[in-house]
Amino acid sequence: MNYTTEEYTYMIYFYGIVRGNGLAAERVYAERFPNRRHPSKHTITQFFQRAMQTGNLAVHQNRDRALRRHVNDDERILQMVEENIQNSVRCISIGPYFFPAHLNGRTYADFTENQLPVLLENIPLRERETLIFQHNGAPAHYSRRVREILDERFPDKWIGRGGPIVWPARSPDFNVLDYFVWGYVKAAVEHIRDGTQNEIRDEIIAAFQTITPDMVHRATRQRTPN
Repeated sequence: MNYTTEEYTYMIYFYGIVRGNGLAAERVYAERFPNRRHPSKHTITQFFQRAMQTGNLAVHQNRDRALRRHVNDDERILQMVEENIQNSVRCISIGPYFFPAHLNGRTYADFTENQLPVLLENIPLRERETLIFQHNGAPAHYSRRVREILDERFPDKWIGRGGPIVWPARSPDFNVLDYFVWGYVKAAVEHIRDGTQNEIRDEIIAAFQTITPDMVHRATRQRTPN
């Protein structure tokens, strides 16, 4: 099966993002482009190896004609993808911020009171005034001190257990993290589960950088079985 230059480029991009894991690259590609044909892990791996060996990206238009694009190194491929990905989540995201392995009410209260304001500093004041904060129903999120801080900093404008805005916990449009993001990121980083803490963090950040607003929009429109 022949693929376009754009399709081949994304194959290499995602293959690089997941550090050479064909299965993870296949999953990330399918999540990124659910309505396109999905190359298998073998297709992605074989193409990457061929591109590295030949230094060329070949896209066959028909039997008599082939368009060849030279790819000298990974940086050129990444630049090519960066120029075509529009509205990347990384352009509007905040952070990252990594919590300790065992989160409790005290550490989360410290985050909401001292760390969160720092993370929000680069957001224009007009946007901060209309910002709605959301977290899930984790025990640490429900501590009295955390709710007091959120009531003070986001009066009537935060979503969570015990918050002023009713939170339908099983609603995909309000709970995109549980219904889409965590599964997507896990699939992208599972190949390095035995890596060092810094390696795993780098992989998590890289996985988040492949998520676009369009992917999130589609996730909020998906129906879940009753």
